[in-house]
Parts: sequence; structure tokens; C-alpha cells
Amino acid sequence: MPRLLQRFESSITHQLSKTPKLDGRILLLAVLIVYFLPIVVATSFFSNYPNSLIKLRFIYPLVHKMLPPFADMRVIAAGAECIRLGYDVLVENPCDPWKRPMNYPRIWSIPASWGLDQSHTVILAILFGLLFFILTFVTIKRLNYIEALFYALILCSPSVMLAIERGNNDLIIFSILALSLLIMKNNAFIWRYFSYIIILFAAILKIYPIFALITCLKEKKRNFTFIFISIWIAFGIYIITDLESFNLVSKTTPRATKLSYGGKVIFDIIFNNLEIYFDNFYNAQIPQLFEKIKLLLFVFTILLFFFMSYLLAKRTDALSQNNTLNINQIEAFRIGASIYMGTFLIGNNWDYRLIFLLFTIPQILAWLKTGSQLTSISSLALMAIILTTWLSNQSPKIYYLDELLNWLLFLFFTYAFILSLPKWLKTYIYFQPREFETSNQ
Repeated sequence: MPRLLQRFESSITHQLSKTPKLDGRILLLAVLIVYFLPIVVATSFFSNYPNSLIKLRFIYPLVHKMLPPFADMRVIAAGAECIRLGYDVLVENPCDPWKRPMNYPRIWSIPASWGLDQSHTVILAILFGLLFFILTFVTIKRLNYIEALFYALILCSPSVMLAIERGNNDLIIFSILALSLLIMKNNAFIWRYFSYIIILFAAILKIYPIFALITCLKEKKRNFTFIFISIWIAFGIYIITDLESFNLVSKTTPRATKLSYGGKVIFDIIFNNLEIYFDNFYNAQIPQLFEKIKLLLFVFTILLFFFMSYLLAKRTDALSQNNTLNINQIEAFRIGASIYMGTFLIGNNWDYRLIFLLFTIPQILAWLKTGSQLTSISSLALMAIILTTWLSNQSPKIYYLDELLNWLLFLFFTYAFILSLPKWLKTYIYFQPREFETSNQ
């Protein structure tokens, strides 16, 4: 088995080292056109699904459809209609076809004053979907053919297309963070600080993007401290001033096990099955007991994985301090990895949020191309990313495999994150003397 993995790794590395005359992004674009063209034609440019399609289970391959189309964008547009009627849409949103409360921060209510209604749903969903793909192409830069294949597998996966089919506003958040990433590469500190303010804006819209602020680790120690503290103070003030609304959002946000990832998903699946098994002698204390056991198991497993990641990273550093990590794409990697790890820790997330793993791919490919301490594990991580974006929409029998992949990805991102930390920060987390920092300049 190790020899097989070694051969696979060397084959992938060889293919990645090739530089074709034609930019692989053209091939990737062609794949996306082939994917979307039948959907566009069949759905009359997304406006109304013909009766012949309504009975179909899928319109996007392997993505369960919801009608009317672009259901998640529609909840915002419907919310705008209900706001003008006087409803508090975080509590009640009868204008939505599924009567779903608008489980987003109140800032999403602002478009109500612009006259937004459900007639705008389709055009907005298409525009934000196009923006997502455009900024993906811009941030990944030139590709060779094997890289284009990897991106095609991820972009055409059910998890990514779930975001497109639903018109989910995570597409907007992805675009904002991609814009921040582009500005972040500027040499002027004022522009880089503005890029972190853009991350703050994304966090104001959806909370979880605040995890991406950790990408300011690219800055010098003094600048990092200033940026991190100032942005977090601003974010904390925002949360405190509208805490009641965020509690409402939390209560109305579904936490499913199907089409989902997160640290608690596997425990929810196991204990839901146990509750069914114990149904014959069910009593009121069993659910409470199960919840406590679930929480303990979750916390214990997370701590175990953190400890394993820490030990692996420290051992890797000790064995190869003279080798470079080749972290030329680390800003994007930290954005994607931190969002994955942060959302993994806080609960169950719909699989469309896996779109942020796209930010990690350039750095993973860089580790595969040039060779580093992370080359071997990066090849496995890339395969795990592709598999989890495809498996989660499948049979319940695959849930356990999918969640195992998610936990392994959490281990990989934590390990790679610690290993790629700046040297000044490693002196603290490794409990090593200041000479460590000096000797590694």
C-alpha cells in the first residue's frame, strides 16, 4: 500500500510539473460550458422550469432540486417583501414559498428599502453565480491540464453545484473574500489593511468569515497584532449591539446531517440511529443523556485531533528545519483552511460551504509540484477534497465514509496550518526559546 501511494504521488507530481502551451483554464471553461449548456437550454435560461422537468429528481446532476428555483436567494427576496409588509422576517417570513424565516443577520434586510422582490431572484442568482466562477478563475491563475482536471472535478461536484442551484449567498461571501485576497497582495500596508476590512464586511454579512482574518499572519508581528485586535474589536461591537438577532438566526438555522459537514455530524448520525433503536423503551431522560454524551465525545475527539496535529507539526519541524515549505499561496490557503476548520468546530454546515476549499487548492498544488514536508499528505488531502464534494449527496450508506474524510481533512488543515505558521508564533506554541526564532530567520 505505501508503495502504491508513492507511485501515485510521483505520477501526480510528474503531471503537475508539465507546462502546456494552452492555459488549462480554457479547458476548465470548456468543461463548465458543457456542464451548464444542457441545463440552460432545458430550463429556458433559469426563468421557469418546464412541466417536463418538474417531476425530475435532479436538474443539476446529483443535486436535489427545489422549486421555485434558487431557493436560498429567494428567501432573501421574499424576506424583503415581508419586511415592507411589517414582518420581522427573522421570526416569521410568510412571503417565502417554504415559509422559512430569513436566518441571516439583519443587514440582509437592507435591500427591502431598494424595492427587492422575488421577481429579482433569478437575475441575482445568475449574476452572483457568474461572479463566483469569474473570481475563481482570476484567483487560480494559469493551470496545466491535470490541474484543470482537478478543478473541474471540484467545480462540477454536487457540493459546489448545490450552492449554484440554491443561489446561496455563500457565493457572495466567496466573491468578497476572493476580492480581499486580490487586494491583499498589494505592497502598500494601507491597501492590505483595507483587504482585512473587506474580510470584516464579509463577517458582518455571515459571521463565519471572521475566521479568514487569520490570513493576516502574513504580516509582520507588530502589524499582525494591530490588524487582528482592531478588526476583532470592531466585529465584537457589531455582535454585541445586535446579540438578540444573532440568537434568532442561530435558532432558525437548520442543522442537518444530510448534505452537511461538521464535527458534530457523525455523532448526530450515530445517536439518531441509537434513539431509533431505543425507541421501544423510550423515556424522557434518554435524549438528554445522549446530548451530554455527544458533546463529551465531540470535545474529546476535537482535542485529540488538535493534539495529534500539534505533535505531527512539531515533529515535522524538528526533522526538517532547513527545508522550505514553499508557501507562495499561503494567504488563500489560510482563508480556505480557517473557514473549513472554524465552521467544522461550530456545528453542522450545508455542503455548499465546501466551496471555500477552492481557496486551499493552489497551495496544495504548490506543495505537490515542488516537493516539501507536506507533499505526500497533500496528495491525499486533494483526493479527500474531491471525494467529499462528490460523496455527501449520495446514499446514507456513504455518510460514514464522507464524515471520515471530513475529519481527516480537519486533521490535515490543522497540521498544515500549524506547520506553516510564521516563525515568531512557533516560538510560543512550541514553547521554545527565543533562539529558535533567530536561528530560523
